[in-house]
Amino acid sequence: MKEAVDSDVYTIPFISELGEKQGVSREMELAIIFERTDIIWKKESFLGNKEEDVRFIAHGHYPFWIVSQKNGVAIFDGLKQTTSRIVHHKISNIETFVSDLNATGTQRSLFNRVLMRYKEIFGSSIQEKEETISGLITEGKLLEDFAAILEERRRCDVATSRKGLFLNPLISRENSGEILDRLESLENATLKESADLERASMALVEKMNEQENQINHEITESEREGTQQIADTKTIVDEEIAVLEKDRVGEIKLIMDQFEAAKKVPLENLRTTESDLKGASRQQTSLKSSVKISKKKRDRVSEKVWKKNLGSTEKEMKNLEKERRHIIEQIEDLERKKEIEIQRCKTYFEIQMAEKMKPLKDLEAKMKTEVESKRAELTELKGNFTSLRGIIEQYKETLKQDAKKLRETIMSKSIGETFLLMVPFYISSFESRRKERFVIFSPSTLANKKGILKSLLQRVGKSEPTIRARYEGIRELLESKFVQSITDELGLRSEISRMGERANILKDEELRIATDLGLEQLVDRGLISEKKRREISDSLLTKNGL
Repeated sequence: MKEAVDSDVYTIPFISELGEKQGVSREMELAIIFERTDIIWKKESFLGNKEEDVRFIAHGHYPFWIVSQKNGVAIFDGLKQTTSRIVHHKISNIETFVSDLNATGTQRSLFNRVLMRYKEIFGSSIQEKEETISGLITEGKLLEDFAAILEERRRCDVATSRKGLFLNPLISRENSGEILDRLESLENATLKESADLERASMALVEKMNEQENQINHEITESEREGTQQIADTKTIVDEEIAVLEKDRVGEIKLIMDQFEAAKKVPLENLRTTESDLKGASRQQTSLKSSVKISKKKRDRVSEKVWKKNLGSTEKEMKNLEKERRHIIEQIEDLERKKEIEIQRCKTYFEIQMAEKMKPLKDLEAKMKTEVESKRAELTELKGNFTSLRGIIEQYKETLKQDAKKLRETIMSKSIGETFLLMVPFYISSFESRRKERFVIFSPSTLANKKGILKSLLQRVGKSEPTIRARYEGIRELLESKFVQSITDELGLRSEISRMGERANILKDEELRIATDLGLEQLVDRGLISEKKRREISDSLLTKNGL
């Protein structure tokens, strides 16, 4: 990594808010870093690694590109420790679908086949593509950090000094422009595809409305024509039914008249027999009275005569009763035959009327079948239309989200310029048995309330809530990702070690003196004891030549 040479280079203070409130000098800043390094070193020694030494402590600057765009600002990690994953989607066959849709004309079956075909095609044709862009920052915490930095732009100073690990960005202005052009191209393609889908959706709705209107028109026409045919046929059928009804009534009357005539003689015989039976009954009563009188008078001869006559009368009555029942059976038999004939007549005419009604019933059934068939056809079309449109609307929403995410790669803040922002950090290297480990202190070091920082923060009192963990996203990037990359990548580790040795504060007499002065200032502030100052000085400064 060579020294950065871009003209528009800015940096931010390592200690900002606390420095304004407490007057933290550059010397005190160095002393705080030395104190933090000393704590870490002694902790490792306490854990058993007594052979570990502090190899170097260096001040560095990490590069970020702040790229101005017409619609905002893009942020790039100059050393590509950050990778953004841009997911977008592409849908094939939209133009073919619109073409096939228009080709259906008014052919309903063809339109339905297109609906079913593209339900299947669109259901599986969306392609998810991923763009991996090294250096582009889209992570929320990092964007929040840079939004805060740009909001307080007055704190950004021109980077005049290139001392220490002034790291050169791996991404140039031209690289960032190419990346942003590619993102813009992706966004434009996504918006075009979304517009194409919108047109396809509108064409689909329009075609469906045409089909629905056509089917409803056909239903109306079927009902109108069917109703007219039924009305015309009903007039003829009603006339024929009226004739049949008249014949039916006449035939039934004829049957009833015939049977009434056939019943005339039996009814007359019944009346005669019943009259004779009543006469015989009266005579029986009279004879019984005569027998009783003769018996009372003891007139045996008269009694015998009357009894004889009584027996003849009772015998006659039995014969008359038998005759009466026979005649009644004849009449009842005639009534049964009459009902049978009447029912036969009714059945015959009902069959005739049903035959006359058949054309009317057929017309009603035909109209009902045609209307139900068209309604079922419309229901099927609507079902396929709704499913296909649902898929299209889902794709539109997917593309809308793609475009939104692409836009979110640009912060909606206008600054009107592009520049390189160097974020300060300190790096301490610890070496043991040729094994080296690194600790980076980012501007969020203030969040770690230990040692001097704990004492310093206690002095702030009620204003402590204003001293927050600044730049949490930058902290994670520098203290975690960057440290891990230095540890894992041999080339980067060698280069950082070489640059760190060259910028080693422990070997820089001017900076060692400044650090010692900072420790004395901390003693004067009552933030550390004289004993603690000597411990740090003996451990890190005196040992290294001060």
